Amino acid sequence: MDFIHGDAVLLGMCSNLSQSGLRGTFSEHVAPGSEGLLTLYFEEHQVEVQARIDSRRDDEVRVKFQFKSDKERSAMSELVNLLTLRASRKNQSPNA
Repeated sequence: MDFIHGDAVLLGMCSNLSQSGLRGTFSEHVAPGSEGLLTLYFEEHQVEVQARIDSRRDDEVRVKFQFKSDKERSAMSELVNLLTLRASRKNQSPNA
């Protein structure tokens, strides 16, 4: 994922994703209250949404999505559903 805040582009890793936000880490410090454009990448999927850094604990941040349209909300829902389906299949696999 990446987070564009002002002129800065912060690279990050998402550790937990939900319909309303995520937990993760960024390559640089980002303060709670910071707002910007968050882009999540998974395989060929890319979802952009406005977001706000809600809180920070050590290196982990909690990010809340700020949907500007039903299209953004729907795209995020599809990504969450895709990841949930992949995780479910992986857990059911006898090779997991």
